[in-house]
Amino acid sequence: MREATFCLTPAGDNWASARFYTAIAAGCLPGVVADPLTGAFPQQAMYERFWVKVPHEAFIKEPASLLRMLRAMPAAEVAARQRAMAAHRADVLYDLRDSRAGDHFLAEVAEHCLPNLLPELAAENGWNRTALPAAPRLPASCGRAAAIAKKLAIATS
Repeated sequence: MREATFCLTPAGDNWASARFYTAIAAGCLPGVVADPLTGAFPQQAMYERFWVKVPHEAFIKEPASLLRMLRAMPAAEVAARQRAMAAHRADVLYDLRDSRAGDHFLAEVAEHCLPNLLPELAAENGWNRTALPAAPRLPASCGRAAAIAKKLAIATS
């Protein structure tokens, strides 16, 4: 995969597939055959700048059309897609030194889960606004996670 320019990443048991993220990790532009796939953290990862997405039905009808499309892609476009993928790998891959995936995950939790979860936890545990547990103290090096923890502390105080 590391030697390939494009990697076919069809759907697996569901629309998201490990093949998709493995291709990105290997530096291989994913050829996506999964119509509803949006990928993890799509607003940050900006997949549309680098993936080659083909409608499932079109691929089933004529699989060779994808190969023709990839072969016809100008080298400058391939290079631009590779640069975009390199710039956004850290948005979805957890095992990179400069990974931003954890921050994105925490932001999703803070935005979508905690507003609903905190009142429920407070009710279950008999907490009131002054008795909520303190937000964890995170070093500034935790970046966005520290900002999220601070925001949660403000929201619960």
